[in-house]
Amino acid sequence: MEENFDSYNDDADYAASINRFEQMLNENHQYFFDVEEFEDLISYYMEMNENEKAKKAIDISLEQHPGSSSLKIKYAEYLASIHKPNKALEILNAIEILEPFNPENQIIKGSIYSQIRQHNKAIDAYNKALKLTSDKADQISIKMQIAFEYENLLQLDKAIAIFKEVLKENPANETVLYDITFCYNMNDRTASSIEFLTAFLDDNPYSYVGWYNLGICYHSAELYEKAIDAQDYVIAIKEDFISAYLNKADALSSLERYDEAIATYKETFTFEEPNADMFYFIGECYENNLQYDEALEYFKKATQLDSMHSDAWAGMAYVFNEQGKTDSAIFFIQKAIEIEPEHPDFLLIYADILKNIEAYEEAIGLYQKIIKIDPENNTSWVDLADAYFELGQIDEALKTIIKGIEAHPDSGLLKVRLVAFYLEIDNLSEATNQLIELLNMDKQLAKALITFYPAVLDYPSLLEIIENYNDNEF
Repeated sequence: MEENFDSYNDDADYAASINRFEQMLNENHQYFFDVEEFEDLISYYMEMNENEKAKKAIDISLEQHPGSSSLKIKYAEYLASIHKPNKALEILNAIEILEPFNPENQIIKGSIYSQIRQHNKAIDAYNKALKLTSDKADQISIKMQIAFEYENLLQLDKAIAIFKEVLKENPANETVLYDITFCYNMNDRTASSIEFLTAFLDDNPYSYVGWYNLGICYHSAELYEKAIDAQDYVIAIKEDFISAYLNKADALSSLERYDEAIATYKETFTFEEPNADMFYFIGECYENNLQYDEALEYFKKATQLDSMHSDAWAGMAYVFNEQGKTDSAIFFIQKAIEIEPEHPDFLLIYADILKNIEAYEEAIGLYQKIIKIDPENNTSWVDLADAYFELGQIDEALKTIIKGIEAHPDSGLLKVRLVAFYLEIDNLSEATNQLIELLNMDKQLAKALITFYPAVLDYPSLLEIIENYNDNEF
């Protein structure tokens, strides 16, 4: 009760200081504030992005307390916040000459060096602060900052070592587990992350944060059953931890267990009102489960909560297109594109709709735009070539496929079309060479070739090659 009373008094004093300062400015008077009050005032105005008042508080504070290093440090913080880091560092360097053992000065220097991406200098400053600090909580905070700087330098092993040290010093600080997991995953060391978290959970079996991160790692390793089990442990320990439900549902979706995923998403309604994303996730599960009416219902709910939810508008477009309702599909995909004009997935849905209604010229323009935005999307190269092919522009189709293969040399779908298009221009010799290359890549691609271009079976020499690779299955 006494602590609450003290807190009340602190809040009241804080509000009173702000009111007095505002009154002083309005009446153009000069009131006295002590250093701590000025620090609070400057921090308050900086947090509220009221830079003019923050600067006014700084100027008055330094008039009243010209020798205060803590107020000069606040001035440096202010300068850094308005993107004047070099001027801020000048002030801090001057303070360091007079007060070389001031840890706060080094901490602010470290944050400014980090801001201007001089991460090694930031680490040096934080290490100086660490040596000057005896408070355990402050030391842990500084160590965390050093680890973050190593993250920025992609020296992830050093970051992991510090995070582990922090966790050892304070096992209750489980949020560090997120940082350790992140570093391992950034370093493509998911197995190491699983090993570390498993060992941690042997000693701390009721750590829901540990189980949650282990589930994330299992998911990254595509060990979906284990991911689900880990998230179930989270839910057993902390029933209202929504992220566990989301990740469990995602793992269930990856296993195509959509009914269970939907039920898992809906369990969260007990703990919080569903938002637009939650409705969208449920709609996506219904869509994947081919339950199109239910999918539309939940996509609509998402847009009712958030009219700018472009994924939900696009989801409706996809469903309507699958149902053969082209006009509705076009209407909704256009709404999605209005929100995100450069989104390659939305443009691809629109282009596919146009291609399906034989509006090939418009579709071609969109496919070309998608390739410019996202050249790594090999599907767009395939679709663009197919559109040219449907228009009878075989030369353009062939050029597109060749360019696509230059960008995606391992794409079987592109090489399937390369064989077909060479046959279409009666270049049997090159078609034969490309067929052999295709089957060397993956003999199962013969089925994709025959599906796309059944006329390949009319060439006895090609059929013989296909049969040789596939044990006469054809």
